[in-house]
Amino acid sequence: MKLKRFFFIGILFVVTMGCKADIKKDDKEIFSDSLFLNWVSSQYGELWTFADKSDAVKYGLYGTYCIDRGDYDKAIKYCNKAWKLDQDFPNRQLYAMIYSSLSVAYMQKQDYDNAIENCYRALDFCQDDKARANIFMNLAMMYIRIQNYDLAVESTQESIKLNENDAMAYGSLSFYLMFKKQFTEAEAAARKGLLLDESQTWIRLNLTSALLLQGRYDEAVKNLGESTNIEKEMLLDDFEKYEKAGIIPEDRKADAEKFKELLKLRILKK
Repeated sequence: MKLKRFFFIGILFVVTMGCKADIKKDDKEIFSDSLFLNWVSSQYGELWTFADKSDAVKYGLYGTYCIDRGDYDKAIKYCNKAWKLDQDFPNRQLYAMIYSSLSVAYMQKQDYDNAIENCYRALDFCQDDKARANIFMNLAMMYIRIQNYDLAVESTQESIKLNENDAMAYGSLSFYLMFKKQFTEAEAAARKGLLLDESQTWIRLNLTSALLLQGRYDEAVKNLGESTNIEKEMLLDDFEKYEKAGIIPEDRKADAEKFKELLKLRILKK
């Protein structure tokens, strides 16, 4: 399953405080870059003026912008600059954004210890429920990557408590529960996600896996329906992960192999 990223940005409309410092000449050029300023406008609206914000906010925003551009080293550099400028006058909203951005940057660099640490720091400062829900989803993705399935599930459940109508959270929960061999619970989470938003077709792949590993082969095949080739390839990739994690029950392995061959045949036909 392709996991989607959740970026925690968009809560700095009222942030104006932070200690002033002389911005280096190079950074002044960065902050006047048209691509960056257009990004700020797209995130906060044209009426949100960048020029009158504190230096800490500017650095924090630029760090988040670097994440969108895939430059994670720069993201870490500028988020850390923002933190150092504002540490004498801590602003909860700014800190929440900085730490959340840092967690995403470290996650993309596969530095999961720092990513997880910054997620918890972001949660300490963040007060918006939906934003906290997104941070918990980031945290779950980090835990699944280090194969801590218990904490991946717990983090996703915390996210759902804060945003109970998030179909993607239920879809992710269904995937994580598979690694705990809780196939009936994975089925229930997938069905809940699809009930909330049937357009999230990737959740149906998790439902298919949960049905198959409960021994309900025919239902799994029927549920596969008119999946695209990309979705079938995603499902094959999921089964490789399940095999590697050793979660496929012994009496389901024959069905799993049979189902994988079916997927390959259907991919070839299209």
